[in-house]
Amino acid sequence: MAKSVKINAILNVTLSASSMLVSVITIPYVTRALSVSGYGDVNFAQSISSWLNAFCVAGIPTYGIRECAKVRDDKEQLATLVRELLRIITICTVVVLGLFAIAILVVPRLAKIAPLMWMFLVSTLLQSYGVEWYFQALEDYRYITIRSIIFKIISLIAIFLFVRHSGDYIIYGGILALVTCGNNVFNIIRLRKEIGSSGKGALCLTRHVKALESFALLNIASAVYLSFDTTLLGFCSPDNSQVALYQLASKIKNAVFAAVLAVINTLVSRLSYYFAKEQQQYYLLLKRATLILVETNLGVACFLAVFAKEISILVSSEKYINAAMPLRIVAFAGFLSSINAIIGFCILTPMGREKRLAIANTVGVPVSLVLNLALDWSWGAVGAAVAVLVSEGCIFIVQFASSIDVFHSLNIGKDIMKSLLCNLVPMLLSIFCEGALPVNISGSSEMSSFIVICVGLLVYLLTWLLVSSVTKSAVFCYVKNIIANVYRRISGK
Repeated sequence: MAKSVKINAILNVTLSASSMLVSVITIPYVTRALSVSGYGDVNFAQSISSWLNAFCVAGIPTYGIRECAKVRDDKEQLATLVRELLRIITICTVVVLGLFAIAILVVPRLAKIAPLMWMFLVSTLLQSYGVEWYFQALEDYRYITIRSIIFKIISLIAIFLFVRHSGDYIIYGGILALVTCGNNVFNIIRLRKEIGSSGKGALCLTRHVKALESFALLNIASAVYLSFDTTLLGFCSPDNSQVALYQLASKIKNAVFAAVLAVINTLVSRLSYYFAKEQQQYYLLLKRATLILVETNLGVACFLAVFAKEISILVSSEKYINAAMPLRIVAFAGFLSSINAIIGFCILTPMGREKRLAIANTVGVPVSLVLNLALDWSWGAVGAAVAVLVSEGCIFIVQFASSIDVFHSLNIGKDIMKSLLCNLVPMLLSIFCEGALPVNISGSSEMSSFIVICVGLLVYLLTWLLVSSVTKSAVFCYVKNIIANVYRRISGK
């Protein structure tokens, strides 16, 4: 295969890093400029758009990557497949957005913020036809990265130019809904150029129905348990303040874990190819990726949990200090979510076990619904965070049971224990460090938080380096090999 996994991973990490950078820049600015309730209104509308989009695309983003990757060397078959999948998306989108439009008109809570809702209806439409799955299947990450970064820059400039006062939340919602999804229009234009007149024969949509049942159920289940909490919080909170707190915690978590999920997305196409043709390479790549991602993700979750208060203050000022507890909880939900992504998309999907994957995610839906209904009314953002953590835990248990044979083959039990030890010791020392440092080191609470975070990060990394060098953890060995290779190239040895 001509394209390197490393290059694809670098491009995808660059894309995710750009998303993380935009979040790092915009979240502090927007949360300070807008009122807490206005920021919550935008996130409430965005959450509804997110799970409606899952109904529109009917599982095609994941299914499309796998199927397009299989036939990408045959232009005629590829074009026919793409046209069939787009036809299915069109049917689903017309039905879903038609019902959404009616809901905006008749549901009082939605009608109250109708301008935002109409904007996000258009956003949902643009997302449905994004065809990102097509370019991912072809591993055209250079195009994806460049195009996305350009539109992120445009949205970033627009936010700084037009979002300046507490009442500008409608403008902010419009930028998120329209500008950031505008790149999908270019996807369609490029897609039409690439497939041209190929695949214009008879289309057979029914051949995808059986497989899409599982993928659609998976995507819808995932979207519901990930977005229903925010939607319910919007109905529970008259001014959407709890939505703002919960979404701040979630966005911090998402920004931090974005690079990890980018690597996983990069691996799906290559692992599907290896499993079909070179299974030895499949297991080698899977083992290395799993160990590195588990150790890295656990470290990120532990650090976020320990310094949640300081991070919340630094990112969005003291008016968001109540986001600290939700952040602590969703940090570990993020860890479980990334592990579930590894199992689901790197093991179950390439092996054709998507039904088991769908069942696992379906299990999370009732758990999330019940816990959100029980906790959100009284606990608010904390209740929503607990619900998503428990849901991710249930999904992990079912997915792990569905792939236990693969983990037996990988034989990574001892390596996982090393990863746990390498993060447990730094976490305990960081807790001591966070408690020992004065609450107000400088005159500013934000500067004090920054100092505590920097000191804590230094303590965590140095402790991790010491413990991992003794245990020879996966990440330590991988980084050591990279440094050794770079040294040999520089020295000419």
